Amino acid sequence: MDTERSQPTPGSASRIGVVLIGRNEGDRLTQCIRSVSSLLPWVVYVDSASTDGSVFLARSAGADVVELSMDTAFTAARARNEGFARLRQLKPDLAYVQFLDGDCELSSGWIEIAVAFLDQHSDVAARALSITIVIHKAVRS
Repeated sequence: MDTERSQPTPGSASRIGVVLIGRNEGDRLTQCIRSVSSLLPWVVYVDSASTDGSVFLARSAGADVVELSMDTAFTAARARNEGFARLRQLKPDLAYVQFLDGDCELSSGWIEIAVAFLDQHSDVAARALSITIVIHKAVRS
């Protein structure tokens, strides 16, 4: 990927939403949300029964919160899917979705570079599985 030639896309923040997932992330979640704060209000935090105040922290920071029911087993896939569904309810016209674990931080400038690159290369989706950062074009049904 030639990121040096990719220029930030104007208004990219209004075209992308973020799904954060976690359980008992505490201060790590605060840092995570801070790293995506430019994308608020299109940030959804999906919580898997935290007992440490993570839900309060996420709401206080401006994230929309989905609290998973304990009726079904918690999995990262379930959390991401439910977060994606909520994000689509909030903003159905999003072009891209960034998935991020609540104990990770997004590098400054990543969104702008990724969106610019993906806008220029419609056949590409970006993934960095080692830290569970995934950005995909949102598919309209």
